[in-house]
Amino acid sequence: MAAYLIESGRWPKDEIRIETISGMYALRRAGKQYEADMGEPQLAPDDIPFIPPVPIERVVNYPLPADGNMFAITACSTGNPHCSLFVDQLDESYVDRVGPVLERHPAFPHRTNVEFIHVLNHREIEVAFWERGVGRTYASGTGSCGATVASILNGKTGRQVTVHTKAGKLVVEWPENGRLKLTSTANVVAEGNYLEA
Repeated sequence: MAAYLIESGRWPKDEIRIETISGMYALRRAGKQYEADMGEPQLAPDDIPFIPPVPIERVVNYPLPADGNMFAITACSTGNPHCSLFVDQLDESYVDRVGPVLERHPAFPHRTNVEFIHVLNHREIEVAFWERGVGRTYASGTGSCGATVASILNGKTGRQVTVHTKAGKLVVEWPENGRLKLTSTANVVAEGNYLEA
């Protein structure tokens, strides 16, 4: 939305602040890319929300039984709930099978988005996304942030990560006890007119 308003000339500056139900966020044009303030990730189970059988402080490398299997998940909220797990390789059939099982797991009372993370190195990951209520998607900004948070909390990457998705790549930074910043391009994919009656 910020890119649309700026590129169309409807907003005259390179920075815009947008208020959402999750809070106030600043977005800024930086050359051909956009930097988006994604807020602070929420890690407490009540804030995700996630309901563990016994009280825990954070959902990090948590053993979650589902569909006869045990999944090591890391969960957070980046404005919406995210459940991340690490895989040796990205496999669409695995995403299609496990995604809906975790999305609807009773530990997530509002369901959850699911990220399948393959760590490439200390600075790069590739991610496949299962979006709640939608299914497999090619990219996700909040999902990329959730995957980055999971990678950092599990000691698999540094605090700045290039996230490779089917739709392209973006960079997510999470300073110590700070707000997430997402940097990527924004492209016009469609345009239309709404005709009022």
